[in-house]
Amino acid sequence: MGVPAFFRWLSRKYASIIVHCLEEKAKECNGVRVPVDTSKPNPNEVEFDNLYLDMNGIIHPCTHPEDKAAPKNEDEMMVAIFEYIDRLYNIVRPRKVLYMAIDGVGTEFMENLAKCLRYYVAERQNNDPGWKNITVILSDASVPGEGEHKIMDYIRRQRADLIMLGLATHEPNFTIIREEFKPNKPRPCGLCGQVGHEIKDCQGIAREKQGEHDQFADSLPCSEQEFIFIRIAVLREYLERELTMASLPFPFDIERSVDDWVFMCFFVGNDFLPHLPSLEISQVVTLMVLITVHNIAKPAVSL
Repeated sequence: MGVPAFFRWLSRKYASIIVHCLEEKAKECNGVRVPVDTSKPNPNEVEFDNLYLDMNGIIHPCTHPEDKAAPKNEDEMMVAIFEYIDRLYNIVRPRKVLYMAIDGVGTEFMENLAKCLRYYVAERQNNDPGWKNITVILSDASVPGEGEHKIMDYIRRQRADLIMLGLATHEPNFTIIREEFKPNKPRPCGLCGQVGHEIKDCQGIAREKQGEHDQFADSLPCSEQEFIFIRIAVLREYLERELTMASLPFPFDIERSVDDWVFMCFFVGNDFLPHLPSLEISQVVTLMVLITVHNIAKPAVSL
């Protein structure tokens, strides 16, 4: 459901929807690693009932990382995925439901991943106090559909790119967690793994060794990616202020106006639809023009 450059535009226009996540780290005591106790109150001073994970956004960066050496085998891939889920769980600390959705129908790798995730969940629920009282649902690759769509189907059964879907649910308490967007972040060459040049310019020259243990540099952990919360409730407040119009010949309905806004955003394209030739989200004025047209037309249309 991704809209090209949508998040960059949205975060600049409505800056208050973004909140940096506070994350507790595991500690070491006498050489023993003490994990984070996720049963304690959330350090972000907000409590969440449910955590929904679109696993596609976790699997790819763990199996094909951009800022460090790729895992040597499937075992290392699985460990990286487990650690990524642990970080998200530590930040969010859901109290009722953890829902993990894998794109389906999948490959043999996805089948193995589902088996490993079942082991991972069983281990956490047996040993981590923060996992003991929650319901864990794994929609694996045997269930057809994109992960984000399976998540939304589940949410709709309970009560009725995720920012759009979050708005379209009209749920009052909806928050999205994602990696912090850092523009112009240098990417390593896909051939030699070094930064500073692209594949087409790679000469295959090994990096000059610096220090006795420099050969292990690529395997050392890089600076961890930070996470942010996107507060859909705050975005709704922004939209209500922008879209509300006085002196309408019919009652103003914010829910229907949000639906209009989501619909207009898809004019600039998404994963399934091309953008209209004259509209691109990278042009800051595009959505402003659409909103203006919407507001001009609204008094004359009541459907």
